[in-house]
Amino acid sequence: MGENMQITRDYSFFIVPDQLMDTEILSSHAKLAYCVMARFADKHGKSFPSLETIAKRMGISRTIAKEAIKSLEKTKWLSHKRTGRSNIYILRSTPGDYQMVTIRPSDGRDMTSKEDTTKEDTTKDTSDAVKVLEYMNEIGEVQRDIP
Repeated sequence: MGENMQITRDYSFFIVPDQLMDTEILSSHAKLAYCVMARFADKHGKSFPSLETIAKRMGISRTIAKEAIKSLEKTKWLSHKRTGRSNIYILRSTPGDYQMVTIRPSDGRDMTSKEDTTKEDTTKDTSDAVKVLEYMNEIGEVQRDIP
């Protein structure tokens, strides 16, 4: 009698870290600025919207948007580079200079850890994640998700 009908939906979404949303250090403007930049970000966390676009999407002035971005930089939720007339914002999934490292054990499970990319001495860190990362790196089982 009737034909099977397949309904598909195209969802557009972005991810914002819980830690960023839960912090009391950042203002609501800073959190919203991160959300706007996350919406424009590529898979490596690089985002290219102009200051005018960020302010317009937030519904605030450029001055307040600029203050919000500075707050995100100060707390290390993002860094930014100026290239010519463009800004490149690099969003972080945690505050600080961390990059995500995916560890793929031979049994196929995925485990994710943070790798510190600062120039500070990290040899004192004895957390389980670091030990696992070092071991997996030794046996060649680390796939780095770094652009």
